[in-house]
Amino acid sequence: MKSSAKNYIKTLWKQRGFLATWLPGTPLKLGDIGTLNKDYSFNHVSSLSNIGISFDVYADTTEDEISLVSNSSINIHLKLEGSAPTGTLGKADAGFVIDFANTKGFIMELKGVVRNRINDKIRLQKDVLAYASANDWNKDWVIVTDVIESSSGSIIISSDSKSSIEIKAKADSLVLKDLSDIANPAIEFSVTSQKNILDKIICAHGLTPMYKVAKLEDMLKKSATMGLSYIKPKFNNDTDIEITTS
Repeated sequence: MKSSAKNYIKTLWKQRGFLATWLPGTPLKLGDIGTLNKDYSFNHVSSLSNIGISFDVYADTTEDEISLVSNSSINIHLKLEGSAPTGTLGKADAGFVIDFANTKGFIMELKGVVRNRINDKIRLQKDVLAYASANDWNKDWVIVTDVIESSSGSIIISSDSKSSIEIKAKADSLVLKDLSDIANPAIEFSVTSQKNILDKIICAHGLTPMYKVAKLEDMLKKSATMGLSYIKPKFNNDTDIEITTS
């Protein structure tokens, strides 16, 4: 995994306390069962519903917005219609020119953000333990217990220190105000130029960019009243990530 991807995972964990979905556009659902790879991608195996375990969902009804720019050195230029041409954007164009300016970083803009979670984790633990006692259960399996969802959003991750991207808004779009508009579902965007971009999602719908998981192996170390133990990343340095438990 590239160091820029590890920086993305590390920053989201430290700022938000959630695991970063990798790759960022990978869909996740509450109750998904799978394994975590060393590169931090989630391998879907099954789901709680598929093995007959039901659960109640605590549904967040308050929508928020998330705006993260990982490094202050990232240069973000808002190009307005009628202003001087910039890069591939002509005078009549509007959009964004983003230069990562010798940094390995990312930009995240999310709208309609909610945090949904499995409501009763003590009951979930009992149900999963009961299932595991009568069926095969892989010790490496994890269960998705919390998910950050957004109705629309954009995520751009640089590959190295010489990364840039230019994004144009459709001609009849709304007037751009600031970077948060890059996640506005009412505006259609196209990428006109990019260099050394590791991954990009431009104004996509139904993202699940962050999540939490619990592992049955760790449940067995706790009393039933303690609930599930969350998986968390351990950062040995800027490039090494291990999977540990709380």
